[in-house]
Amino acid sequence: DVDAEVITDAAFNAMVSASGDRWSCYMSAEEFQAYCAYSANEYSGIGITVGKDEKGRGLIIREVEADSPADRAGIQVGMLLLRVNDTDMAGKTSADARAAILAAGDADTRLLMEDEFGEPKTFSVRTGVLKLDVVFSKMLEENIGYIRIQKFSEKAGSETIAEVEKLREQVTFFVPRRTSKPHNIHR
Repeated sequence: DVDAEVITDAAFNAMVSASGDRWSCYMSAEEFQAYCAYSANEYSGIGITVGKDEKGRGLIIREVEADSPADRAGIQVGMLLLRVNDTDMAGKTSADARAAILAAGDADTRLLMEDEFGEPKTFSVRTGVLKLDVVFSKMLEENIGYIRIQKFSEKAGSETIAEVEKLREQVTFFVPRRTSKPHNIHR
């Protein structure tokens, strides 16, 4: 049996690659759908960011998105992800963990974790569509307004303006963050 979609995707990919244009790429229907969600600052998942465990036993939870399925289940930064359903996470990558989590589809995903005391904990989490905040703002000391643009996207401009308006009455200074260090203070 020949999968016509696989052959078609490979042919289109080859044609675009052969053009030599470094700014062009071909996306399958699934890749395009994922790209559209990414561009809209949405993704499917449970709201965790993982990294390698130095001992190779699993994956360390590096971040937990606020109000995400993982956050509501009680998963915390620093926990060790050992197993996703029946898939052992020893020696796996973050992409492997993502694939294992999304493989459950609309069903609950069972996560075996280890807490900071080495105690095993099991969580049942359902994936969802999560919306990322592109622009973040807060008040700093001495009436300085801090605005961070996490990703330049379709809505970054309008969301930045909304955050500026929200802080305008309270601030003396705005500090734009382009890197880890503020470079300019705007009065």
